[in-house]
Amino acid sequence: MLNILLWALLLAFSSSLFSLSFSYSGVSRSFTGLGKGIAESSVIKIDDDGTDLMKPYFDKLSFRMATEKYFASALKRYLSSNQKPTYTYLFYDASSIDPSSPVSYMPTGVKLTFSCPVSIFLTYSNSVSFFIKKGAMYGK
Repeated sequence: MLNILLWALLLAFSSSLFSLSFSYSGVSRSFTGLGKGIAESSVIKIDDDGTDLMKPYFDKLSFRMATEKYFASALKRYLSSNQKPTYTYLFYDASSIDPSSPVSYMPTGVKLTFSCPVSIFLTYSNSVSFFIKKGAMYGK
């Protein structure tokens, strides 16, 4: 009888560990899958009146909405409805010497810090930076 109880406890413990590792790895894969396409889609080089700007920059609202929409769709199968991730955005000028100083107008770099509670005692946290660098289309 004790044997059956021990096996049941072992099975419950194993399945809860599997569920926890599945959720944690899913959140990690979702963050790793955040491609640069989302950042590229929020770069603006055209002014409101339709003229070209000299320097492209990140549209803050567009970047925030695109990342939150991506994470909402990517994380829905790994998290319950009461587990909400938090996002911290730091928009900065990528050409400055000190990238930790925020800039409010025409940022050329953004650092996204992502934190997501997977369980009561386990939280996934990571950050990624995107910046506009001179290339074939910009900066000749």
